[in-house]
Amino acid sequence: MNIEFIDPLRDIGEGLLKVQKPARYTGGECDAFPPIDPLDSRLRIALSFPDLYEIGMSNNALRIIYAMLNERRDALVCERVFAPARDFEHLLIDKHIPLYTLESGIPLKETDV
Repeated sequence: MNIEFIDPLRDIGEGLLKVQKPARYTGGECDAFPPIDPLDSRLRIALSFPDLYEIGMSNNALRIIYAMLNERRDALVCERVFAPARDFEHLLIDKHIPLYTLESGIPLKETDV
């Protein structure tokens, strides 16, 4: 199965300059697990948080679950996704880009859980 991963710098580009706190949407921060290959066949879990990145990452339970699931990287990959702010939500809609995971840019509809 060939999945088109989202690369915010490539797919959104200068649009990121028009939103507040664009780093929320690009991933690559310290302690994040590395991105996966699009052809990787492991179970893909999207750990979703129904608020902005800053709120979600201040939640200890979310960080613990993320780390514990990723201890099983032989069988699965857990990536994070957070609710976008309104400005970024409108940008995604305008560019027809689905909500995606931070680490690899997997569109949510392509995750298994």
